[in-house]
Amino acid sequence: MGPMQHLQHFIFDFAGTLFDDAELSFFATQETILRLGGEKISREVFFNKFTIPAETFYYRFLDKKIPFSEINSLYFQIYTEFAVKGSLRPGVIEAFEELKRQKKTISIFSTIAEPVLKKLVDFLHLDRFHLILKGGVINKEVELSAFLKIYPFKPAQTLYVGDMDIDVLAGNRNGVVSGAILSRYQSLNKVAQAKPKIVWNSPIDLIEFVKTLEKRREVKKAKPYPVVTVGALVFNQKKECLLILTDKWGYTFAIPGGKIDKDETSMDALLREFREETELTLKETSLFMVQDCIRSDEFYVPESHFIFLNYIARTDTQHVVLNDEAQSFLWVHPKDALLLNLNHPTRLLIEKYVTTHL
Repeated sequence: MGPMQHLQHFIFDFAGTLFDDAELSFFATQETILRLGGEKISREVFFNKFTIPAETFYYRFLDKKIPFSEINSLYFQIYTEFAVKGSLRPGVIEAFEELKRQKKTISIFSTIAEPVLKKLVDFLHLDRFHLILKGGVINKEVELSAFLKIYPFKPAQTLYVGDMDIDVLAGNRNGVVSGAILSRYQSLNKVAQAKPKIVWNSPIDLIEFVKTLEKRREVKKAKPYPVVTVGALVFNQKKECLLILTDKWGYTFAIPGGKIDKDETSMDALLREFREETELTLKETSLFMVQDCIRSDEFYVPESHFIFLNYIARTDTQHVVLNDEAQSFLWVHPKDALLLNLNHPTRLLIEKYVTTHL
């Protein structure tokens, strides 16, 4: 059983991670600044410059003589009044239902004032999941430490999921497993620099991840000989490469691929594996790198010896349909990919690509 299968407690940030409040938050922030005598700010300024703690952001536009408590109070007054403009992100209910079915503990740990958070949870019908709520958080790192002491959450059994680097850092510094769901508040590059264990595009991707926590893989013996496999670093028209999150490799990011069948050419195997695993059609394929992978403790059959034929390829679409061998995927620039939790062979492949092509 891998470390992810030990997870029992799930702690979520709320705004951005579960609740799509980007426009609501921008509106409330802009109104707060205007009502306290500041100049109107643009969406670009808000989404590119907003930081937590929020004092740093607000005092760029407001007189520092205004107490932050007054700023915060006005913000949440406006936020609460217009909260119906926000909505749950797709996949949240389904992910929570799966967590509830597995009898996992679910908490929400948020900067939103607790009375407002409670109203939102009730309004969004999340109260049926018997959530533990902690609102009004100012310093996430310090207050997460205190939160973990109040409740009997063992760090190794706890996953903290947010959407900003400050969430990931708080999780890492408190010894819990850290995850990030991308939102409009920060780019993948910014979030990845904080070193989350896992990154998801949206709460929808969380559903398949949670389902694998119950998966019990058949105990297999490694083949007594090297197994030849194919895989490809595939690029879309934006020059982003495709990575998949797979429990077979300890929930690290990897490239799609698989074993070559008897009487099958390596190219035929590559095209077949991509059809089966992603439904992508490849073009401009070329062999780029050959690797030995011997007794990797990342792979679920650790005694295995693989010979990886790594290709470079292109595709005309970003539409990926995964089979059950992966739980989610990301399209990411190769340099940003190196910030992610990659398995060792994938890291070597992308490092070589960055060195030789960028």
